[in-house]
Amino acid sequence: MPHAITLRLADADCGPVDALLDLLAARDIADDVRRFGYAPHITLAVYPDNVDARALAASTAALSVQWKRLAVHFAGLGIFPGAPAVLWLAPVVNSSLLVRHAHLLARAKSDWLAANRKGAIDAVLYGLAGPLKVNGQDYNS
Repeated sequence: MPHAITLRLADADCGPVDALLDLLAARDIADDVRRFGYAPHITLAVYPDNVDARALAASTAALSVQWKRLAVHFAGLGIFPGAPAVLWLAPVVNSSLLVRHAHLLARAKSDWLAANRKGAIDAVLYGLAGPLKVNGQDYNS
């Protein structure tokens, strides 16, 4: 299973997101967040399942102790189709968010990320679908 690095939204700030998730789940459109207990979050990076999980955790921990709470605003929302559908929110990009994303990318040993820095940022903002090859391994979402 791939590994994701996420920024969790503060519980006090999740009311509007939780209301959307509850509405979608009640209508059987997207209930995975509730079923799996995922907290509302921003995905900064996704790594393939063959990544060294311990090294990734240590690297992320070393970065995160340097970070302070970050104010995030959202520009829009959408739903990735599928079963189950996935609700996503597009954060307003600011320098603090891009710096955190860049720090994580710099620690990734990925041929795709090295060749697609803008694509990696777009994937965080807009999602990524379709075939993808990373370090010789094929993925399709």
